[in-house]
Amino acid sequence: MKCKKCGRTFLDYGKCCPYCGTIPKKGIAKKTVAMICAAFIEVGAITTGGLVIGKKFGNKKDSTKSIAEDEPGEIYYSPIDEAHIGKSSDGVLFADNEILLTANEGAGWSDIESLAESYSAEIVGYIEKTGDYQLKLDRVYGYDELDALRGELCGNEDVYRADVNFISYRG
Repeated sequence: MKCKKCGRTFLDYGKCCPYCGTIPKKGIAKKTVAMICAAFIEVGAITTGGLVIGKKFGNKKDSTKSIAEDEPGEIYYSPIDEAHIGKSSDGVLFADNEILLTANEGAGWSDIESLAESYSAEIVGYIEKTGDYQLKLDRVYGYDELDALRGELCGNEDVYRADVNFISYRG
């Protein structure tokens, strides 16, 4: 697949360009979603420590509250542990114990939390407005295993898109 923004060629991993983060997403401006996706990737890649933005997760998210158009709502993420940076056979860096996913409209926190638990994963990142989640898996996966898991998650009725958590460094 060729990215319409940066022009680089990549395999179709849930339609998210691993180089610039361009994502087709219905109902939300592509540029906004791409910037948020890039923030998940880059901040996680260069930061260390626990949750950096916001407060710790509660047990349940309020899906009834409205978010102003120009506000992102709650944003949480967990930085990528440098010990969990894997490299695919073609040299692409990725978090070897994480999946990023976007929930379908109507799927809420509890739906994704149940899905995560069924894969022995926990939600460690969340973007309220876009329904994006960062899942940390309980073990290390090779690239092909993560890609297969990503494909399996895409088949779930609550999941719009799932991606390997690609890593890029910028100087």
